[in-house]
Amino acid sequence: MERIHMRGRRWSDAVVAKNIDFFILPKFIFFYRTYIYIYSKIQEIPSTGIDKWFSLEGRNENSKVRGQIHIRANLTTREDRGISEEDNWTDIKEHVELLQIFIDHELKKFKEVENFYISFSVIKIEGETTEWTGELSRDAETILHQHAIQGGITDIQRSMCRWIAYSKKHFEHILTHKLLLSVTEQLEQTWKPTSLSRDESNMLKEAFILFINHCFKQLTKIRELFPATNKTAMERLEKILTILVKLHSIEVFRHCCPFQNSLQHELTSIIKTGTIEWFDRMAIQITKPRLRSDEDTLRNTSELVYAMVADGKIVKMSFYNISFKKIDEQLMNVVIKTLEEELGDQIHQSPSTFLETKEPDSVDVLAFSAAAEQTSLCLFELYLSLHELSKYKIYVYETDRANLKITHYYMYFGVAVNKWLSLARNKILHRVERSVEKDTYEAALTSVYNVKFTPSSLGVVHMSPWPDIITSIAYLIKITEDTANATRLYATLVEGKLNARKFYETSDITYYAQELSLAINDIERIRESFKTLPIELSYDKLLVAAEKFHSIAAVDENRKQIETTVATCSHEIIDKINQILSKVVVKMEMELKQHIFHIMETSEHVPLQDAIQPLLTYLDSRFLPFKDFLIRQNHIR
Repeated sequence: MERIHMRGRRWSDAVVAKNIDFFILPKFIFFYRTYIYIYSKIQEIPSTGIDKWFSLEGRNENSKVRGQIHIRANLTTREDRGISEEDNWTDIKEHVELLQIFIDHELKKFKEVENFYISFSVIKIEGETTEWTGELSRDAETILHQHAIQGGITDIQRSMCRWIAYSKKHFEHILTHKLLLSVTEQLEQTWKPTSLSRDESNMLKEAFILFINHCFKQLTKIRELFPATNKTAMERLEKILTILVKLHSIEVFRHCCPFQNSLQHELTSIIKTGTIEWFDRMAIQITKPRLRSDEDTLRNTSELVYAMVADGKIVKMSFYNISFKKIDEQLMNVVIKTLEEELGDQIHQSPSTFLETKEPDSVDVLAFSAAAEQTSLCLFELYLSLHELSKYKIYVYETDRANLKITHYYMYFGVAVNKWLSLARNKILHRVERSVEKDTYEAALTSVYNVKFTPSSLGVVHMSPWPDIITSIAYLIKITEDTANATRLYATLVEGKLNARKFYETSDITYYAQELSLAINDIERIRESFKTLPIELSYDKLLVAAEKFHSIAAVDENRKQIETTVATCSHEIIDKINQILSKVVVKMEMELKQHIFHIMETSEHVPLQDAIQPLLTYLDSRFLPFKDFLIRQNHIR
């Protein structure tokens, strides 16, 4: 008979500690102390031991002892191999290998069952994480338990072995992050500062480094492995980050890896490296090896910049907001600065080299003109793409923004602005001519609605911002003058189109009342649009800001020049409208005189109402059609 002594506590108000004796007999184990006892069959105790509550009973009928006791007991033996119980390094390595074997076995069984269900039309989504819970069979747990007992493996050593085995198997099979998080929490709960030897700490450190490097390698290719449009991929990204945050926060990790950089530092380095690699791939993919012309170079550069703009938006809307914001606030700062640095000489060489003045051959003037125009258009597209990219400077730390070359992107295009404005002037004049030429009144005349404008008056001019206040005033004046000329051209062309149709030679001009009204309304609409140009371009704000860089007298002179241009053009257009309306009035003048003469010659005996009725009827027949079709301002005129 072997006696095992175990210290227990008696459940009483005094909570006095007592000794409990355990007697092991061939068939029963007795647990007893003063006045109480419990027993259990040896066969009912599994290899992994018991851990449960037992009811207490008195030793005889007179005993009043009642209650429960929590017993945790194991039945184990250990072979005496002449090795110290504390020297179990070999056993620990064997335990890890055993765990890996059992994990492989369980995963194989799990996939066989999964494939069985798939054969019955249960579809598995490609790339889906293996949903194995990590639970091992009872036989496997029994073997592992006995091996741990024989090797004297402690709870913390078992937790360490489990973490190492599961984390390494994650490299071969995509285990659930819930399982990995659970194994990590078990390790955290059992670890104590002096619970592992140096060799064991180094072994765990190696496993930690392998695992986090595996995760970091995935994050380096974040754009390819975790596309922002894939919800499943984004969830997996967030789970990886959760595991990394957990590892870097637990004490055992900091103990084993005291010189490991912070997660924020690691992520900054990883994101920067990944961004550089992504940029290099995009540059190779977009930039052709043998570009045939300067225009091709500019187009490809614009395409590359737009790809960067799209990437910045994805990082901001997806990765940063969903996953990284809680971990690394520097993410957007790192991404934008890295993209800006990598853009390098592809942008920061002055585009003026593409606009050097070259004298064309006399036989090739048209070809030279077309080529120059195409170059200007390509440069303008590049300017717009860089303008979009520059908007992301708000995510760069304010102290670093001044050093961003992208902030001063417009300086590289100063030489091109005048060419753009000249090109825009020619384009808008051509557009006005084509719009008036293609404009028809038939659609408006046959419409069931009271249409008061034609399509040619509905054009919209897009204005691109120019950040430099000092040079922008001159451009503003030129834009105003060119737009005024386009407005005058539109009014002149519309009037010429009316004259060509010879409306004024007809005997009954009211027959063409709607067409005349549409033409006049179109001209007035263009005039009103032109008058709003100062508001759309924020003339006042710009001129006020310019006072910081120019004298007040110079700014006032510029303001006067702009206001004079707008007012002069507006008055000229009003005169044009009145000129068209006057022709309509002249056409009616003779008949009006006849009706007035008739009223004057009417006898006094005729009632006044009867005398003026013919005039009222005439006015209704002539003016009411115009009232229905003219806008209010033109009808007043």
